[in-house]
This record gives sequence, C-alpha cells and structure tokens, in this order.
Amino acid sequence: MKKVLIILSAILITACGKEEPKIEPVKKLLLIDKEISLRYSESKDVRVSVENINLSDVDYKVRDEFVATATTNNDGYKITARHIGETYLVLTVGNLKDSCKITVTPTDIIIEEPIVLQFGLNKESVKSKESRKLINESDNMLRYEIDKYNTYYYFFKDDKLYLVERWAGNYTFSQSDNILTEMYEYVKVENGILYKKGDLWVKLTRSQGGASQIWYSNDSKILANYENIWN
Repeated sequence: MKKVLIILSAILITACGKEEPKIEPVKKLLLIDKEISLRYSESKDVRVSVENINLSDVDYKVRDEFVATATTNNDGYKITARHIGETYLVLTVGNLKDSCKITVTPTDIIIEEPIVLQFGLNKESVKSKESRKLINESDNMLRYEIDKYNTYYYFFKDDKLYLVERWAGNYTFSQSDNILTEMYEYVKVENGILYKKGDLWVKLTRSQGGASQIWYSNDSKILANYENIWN
C-alpha cells in the first residue's frame, strides 16, 4: 500500500510541475475589398482586416505594376492606376494569403489592338487568324476592314509579318494620343516618341488628311526610323 501511495504522489508531483501548453492566438488576414475598378490615373483605397498581425509585417505586391501600383496607408493600401488592364493585389504573411482584383478602365474609350500581333507569322497564318473582311491583298500586304473609317494593314517581308498599321479615320491625332497614353507606356527614343507595352512598340502618326495612323511592331527601330510607310 505504501508503494502505491508513493507512486501516486510522484505522478501528481510530476503532473503539477508541467507547464500549461501555450495557445497561439488565431491570426487573421482579410482584404475587405475583393475587387475594385478605377479609371486611368485614379486612386482608390483597399481596406484590410487583421487580427494578431502587424500590418507592417504583411508582404504586399501588385502582380503587374504596368497596370497599377500599391502603397500602404492607415487602414490598408492605396491603389493607383497606371495603364488600362487587369491585375491583382496580393497580401502574404506566414501561411496566410489574400488578394484583390484590380481593373483599370479608360477615361473615355480604347482603340482595340489588331487581332494578330504575332510578328514573324507568314501571310497564310495571319489570314487564318483574322476574322474581319479582307478587302485587299498583295505580295507583301493584307488589308482588313473594321468599319468605313477604320482598316488594318498587315505588312510582310520575306513572307513574315513585321509591321501592322491601323488607319483610324474617326480619331483625331490628339484623341489617339490620349487613348494610347492610357494603354501604353510613353517612351522617348532618338527620333521621337513611341508607346510600349511588354515587347510591343506602338507609334502614332498623322495622315495628310488628318487621320490617325497607329503602327505596331516588336522592333522599335522599325517605327522610329520613318514617319509613314506610304511616303
């Protein structure tokens, strides 16, 4: 009986001597705004809710900073639109993660890009991808109608697409410049101004009749070294 009491006493002493396990506080990271839409150059706040987390410890990133940027403020993040498009604000801390979709819309309208901008394709491949009405064709050119004011020209060298033009007859030069500035990055080059997005280069010229001519290429030198392929 004595031995039993000694063993029980030892167990009780050991149990009492153990520290209570620490309970980690529950952490929470939640973007209150899951999706926002803002116009070019506009800014909006995105609110975030945190529990047992310092906001300064949260990593934040905009996936495509060509479209928008983010900075911290008191309650979350300030999103500033840079160019038309879509991207995401992504927050991460430890194993917690949340995101908010960002859509940047034009202040007025956009000028749609050509259907085919895969430079290096041959003429038959371009024809298979274009869905508009083919109204003219030569050995080194395809011309498609958008409407009575707008057409696309695809230009080829050695049967490879190297240049695309949009004849934008219903846009003034000033309107086109404003629209392209919202869509692309404004870049100074040796022979003037070009617009850029990724590997795509864009140039704006004006016809003798005042219509806007918008040129697309993956080579900035092709666009920078002349004003008008028709001259």
